[in-house]
Amino acid sequence: MEGPVGEADAQRADLLRLAAELAARGYLAALDSRPGQQTYLVVRNPQAEMMAERVYADDAFFVWSWHQPVARRSEVTRAADVITWVLRTVSPG
Repeated sequence: MEGPVGEADAQRADLLRLAAELAARGYLAALDSRPGQQTYLVVRNPQAEMMAERVYADDAFFVWSWHQPVARRSEVTRAADVITWVLRTVSPG
């Protein structure tokens, strides 16, 4: 049976997999892990650094900071698709 520490490690590993997928797409993604707080991923669009968001992992999903699901933790590619779509820049015209 996996305890709280095991689940936290699994969430961290999934966030790191997501960070690697986002980095391969040219996005900046860094894990933020502070004692006593839930670990999360800070994702930034390097073309517009104000386009940034925190992404967490819960029991089954990657979730936005406002608690909406992004995609299942098992769907790293889909999660990266959604995140890059939300944080994209759009050229005028």
